Amino acid sequence: MQAMYFWNCVVSIYPQCELTFEQYKLVALAGVARAMKVQMGCDYLAGMWRTELERNLLWSVDSIFRRPRDYRTPSWSWVSIDGEINNPKRGSNAKSKFKIEISSVSTQKKSADEMGQVVGGALKV
Repeated sequence: MQAMYFWNCVVSIYPQCELTFEQYKLVALAGVARAMKVQMGCDYLAGMWRTELERNLLWSVDSIFRRPRDYRTPSWSWVSIDGEINNPKRGSNAKSKFKIEISSVSTQKKSADEMGQVVGGALKV
């Protein structure tokens, strides 16, 4: 899926950008996310896409990172940290390799903008 490849590229380079206000990380991504929503055809969940969520939960860090002082997103989202992240390779298949199934996921938005800031979220695996 080309859209997901593009999104993973954005996510990989995004931490290298120097945001003036880190709490607006999702707001800064909103334009790209809004444009991709049509192609993805699924819910946008704090920087991740529902159809790829099992795979995207495998993000990792291998350098120094920090958690922001103020709440930004649920801890399962890569947006919850400041630092470089690694996305799993597209060739890996999280569903078959790790046998995970997401039974429910939700985010609570700060405003009516589904691509904007969140104030809470839950994930049941």
